[in-house]
Amino acid sequence: MENPKKLKVVGLKELQRAFTEIGETRKKARTQINKALRPAAQVAQRAAKQKYKLASKHDTPGKRQDPNTGKSIIGRTLADSMQVIVATKSREPGLLVGPRVKGKFASANWSGKGAVNLAELLVRGNKNLPNQPDHLLEVAKSKGNQVLQVAQRDIGRLFDKIFIKAGFR
Repeated sequence: MENPKKLKVVGLKELQRAFTEIGETRKKARTQINKALRPAAQVAQRAAKQKYKLASKHDTPGKRQDPNTGKSIIGRTLADSMQVIVATKSREPGLLVGPRVKGKFASANWSGKGAVNLAELLVRGNKNLPNQPDHLLEVAKSKGNQVLQVAQRDIGRLFDKIFIKAGFR
């Protein structure tokens, strides 16, 4: 079954083949394709941030209780952690949009048995916290066509750039 959150842009294989025909390495081709896909991913990122902010507008977002002092602190929210993530481990080009759980958002990770990151905990829920609706799926359904249009436009521009570089125009 196909993942409903995954948006595929058609024509990336032909684009990679065009890069290899003009003498570019596979890594450079992947980098150029990812650069072309970034504006489309940023459309989805902005929509996901907005969706998560609006979902928690009645609560104080990012409010947590410090276990050492017992005081409540306001930290980073799940909406703050929504970012465009480059699929660096993959040989194929790809960008992911979702919660970033490393770097400055590593404090969202909880240690202990069965530890999960904050994003997974909010979607899955536990005995004290009801599970939230899957906002990323809602964003994929509502903004999917817009994301694909931006991606197709930018991939078309990249094709034109390759043709000019190869001397066809």
